[in-house]
Amino acid sequence: MAKIHGKNAKIEKKDTKITNTTNWTLSIPGNLEDVTVHSDEWMHRVTGIKDWSGSIDFVVDLDAAQTDVQDLLLQTTPAVATFSFYLNDNSFYSGPGWVESIDLSAPADGLEEGTFNIVGEGTLEANLQ
Repeated sequence: MAKIHGKNAKIEKKDTKITNTTNWTLSIPGNLEDVTVHSDEWMHRVTGIKDWSGSIDFVVDLDAAQTDVQDLLLQTTPAVATFSFYLNDNSFYSGPGWVESIDLSAPADGLEEGTFNIVGEGTLEANLQ
């Protein structure tokens, strides 16, 4: 299997690329539930409900792509949007999600940076080629 370099990664909201991203993470927990009983000698588990969440780190630019994501949280009625986490031009994970929070940092000696924290709202699909 070919290795994939992070420089080819990108993130999109609907079909719009989010600009100046520096890192993204995607978490897909299995949510296993323990069903072990007193007489068992080994742990036993069953699968639970699937979930996903992600984060997007970026250098603050305040262009339309970044402010559109921010507006999903700040508008009067927060909205769900489709987020796509690209490994390269052809392989990505995509699903509807909420912007749960935004973290911003403005150090005196560096670039202003931020993180969008996304929580899934339904199915995350994998399109890996």
